[in-house]
Amino acid sequence: MNLAMSFSNAVDSYNNKQPITTINDACLRLGKNKAWLINIGAKIEEYVCQTLKISKENILTSLLEKFEKSPDVKALKETRKRKGNAFHDVAAYLFVREQRGAPISSFQKGKYWFVTTNYDLLLFNKEHAPVKGITEIALPDALTSMLWLKDPAKLAFQVKKAGLRELMATTLNEEIASKELIGEFEAAISSLDDVSEEDYHILLESVACQSAKKIANFNELVAQDKNLAKQQAISIVEKEKTRKVKQAQKIKEAQDAQKQEADNNAILSQRIKALEDYQNQSKTEIEKLSMLLKKQKKTMLKAAIGLIIAIILGYFAFWGFTNFSTILSRIINVILSGGGLWGFGSFLINLYKSIVK
Repeated sequence: MNLAMSFSNAVDSYNNKQPITTINDACLRLGKNKAWLINIGAKIEEYVCQTLKISKENILTSLLEKFEKSPDVKALKETRKRKGNAFHDVAAYLFVREQRGAPISSFQKGKYWFVTTNYDLLLFNKEHAPVKGITEIALPDALTSMLWLKDPAKLAFQVKKAGLRELMATTLNEEIASKELIGEFEAAISSLDDVSEEDYHILLESVACQSAKKIANFNELVAQDKNLAKQQAISIVEKEKTRKVKQAQKIKEAQDAQKQEADNNAILSQRIKALEDYQNQSKTEIEKLSMLLKKQKKTMLKAAIGLIIAIILGYFAFWGFTNFSTILSRIINVILSGGGLWGFGSFLINLYKSIVK
């Protein structure tokens, strides 16, 4: 059972600090140790069949022997680094072909399918099919689409949701390297001769910028032709160095632009402050000028009142000088009267207030 083999590999390479398999990584996320993984791996078939209610189909030994002689096995091995997986995949789709009995002309007539996310295997199956038509392999999103189109009103939301999840998972699987693939990549570059420590680290860092498919192709190339793989490794190192230089340049340009913007903002702030200071200074000067004008206005008013009083007094002095005795006697009489004395006092007080203001 392929699933049991995956668990076995995960147990053999188990690491509680730096997992290199997705199963190992899942154990650490769930807080499970190696003993738990060994236990669940030993009864994985029971869990799949009884808990998940998935029926197990046993392939007869005679059929397996027949499938092993198929030229597809040898052809698929030539494209694989893991040669043992080739027979498993070929046997799976040949069993589907055996169960169908004859080629089918439409997807709706397909009662048996080998479901996988391996698009390259689908292309291989299509290329090596004896009769061009509907393949034995279906991708999960294609299968969910067929189920949906068969009865769109039934479980439409669930089918769409499952299809979307599978599409996302397939995309991530194609673009992002798994821990297993990265572990294989590290082992592959470690097997190459004359790779410096600097180039080794650069190659490992390049994983972040390469798709899973490119990494898998490099791993297979190392297994097939180390000299050609070494040349490709040199190319990857050069590209990674160029990328880092460009990235450093972009970072520097962004930092320079940010610094320039900060300098411009500082200059603008200084100009705004200078304008505010000038505005405040102008406001102060205007206030001072306004106060000075008010003082001058009061001074001129006092001078005008004084001049008028002086003219009046001068006139009365001149007129009184000629009629001094008559006027003096009248003034004394008016002042000595009750109303005249009060009015004369009020006049002197008002005159004093107007001069003081």
